[in-house]
Amino acid sequence: NIYGDKVYGSVWNDYAEYRVPGEENIKPGRVVYSGDDGKLHLTTGKLQFFEGVVSDTFGFAIGETSEATIPLAVAGRVLVYTDEELHAGNVVCAGPNGKVCKMTREEIAKYPDRIVGIVSEIPTYDTWGEQNIAVNNRVWIRIR
Repeated sequence: NIYGDKVYGSVWNDYAEYRVPGEENIKPGRVVYSGDDGKLHLTTGKLQFFEGVVSDTFGFAIGETSEATIPLAVAGRVLVYTDEELHAGNVVCAGPNGKVCKMTREEIAKYPDRIVGIVSEIPTYDTWGEQNIAVNNRVWIRIR
């Protein structure tokens, strides 16, 4: 029997699933899509179908193997790259070079399945967490 007043599984921000990369060297904070073979690749255009965001902030991860080496955020908050100024509450979709793009109200209504997440914070700090994860001008989004 295990008893506890409080039980914490992790102090990190997202849950991840390990996936197999394609040819590219995919870095954390990038949005990726899956090819027919299940391998991950960087998104190349706005409103592209996607699988998720590669994470370096996950607290729990499943499925790591010798081939599945890319942690893909499936729930929670994750740091992601963008080319444009965003604010908390902005809805974002996949964009060129694995970055996110702000969606218009019309795009949100027409393509709800393309929403990657909602911006939850614009960091003003350089590193995050006890492991000193480099923020590198990324923004926090809540995965949708």
